[in-house]
Amino acid sequence: MRERVLALVLVSAAVPVLGCGSQSPAPSASEPTPPEEYVEAVQELLVPPARLASLATERSRPRPEADPPSQSEVDGIVMVARRELAELRAQRLDDPALRRQRDALAGAYHATISRMERVGRDLVQDDRAALRRNLPTLFSSMRGLSSAVSPR
Repeated sequence: MRERVLALVLVSAAVPVLGCGSQSPAPSASEPTPPEEYVEAVQELLVPPARLASLATERSRPRPEADPPSQSEVDGIVMVARRELAELRAQRLDDPALRRQRDALAGAYHATISRMERVGRDLVQDDRAALRRNLPTLFSSMRGLSSAVSPR
């Protein structure tokens, strides 16, 4: 439940930045990214850490109901996070405030990926003691994402 609330908080913080977007074709390399697509990219960025945090929260319980995830599942989540980060960094934004925000978010997200890798390793090894130590740092990093997208 805690991870769902955290994920909702992160998404809620991201959406008001510019408003809800609509699906539109990807701009060419020479065209700036529309603000709506930036918002969509920010929302998509939040999915991988929330997914991993959900898996980790389940495994950290005294009697987890699910088996630990496979290495390929964890690797897939981290790979999606890295791809989303690269796509966010590649966006061409005309608004200087959005560029600063994107750069702050990219830096915070890079740190989040590092924590995701640590938690993912703990999950695959089913090391619940390490998971209990490292999961709070992932949650803290995820809260930092919310701060990074907050208007300044």
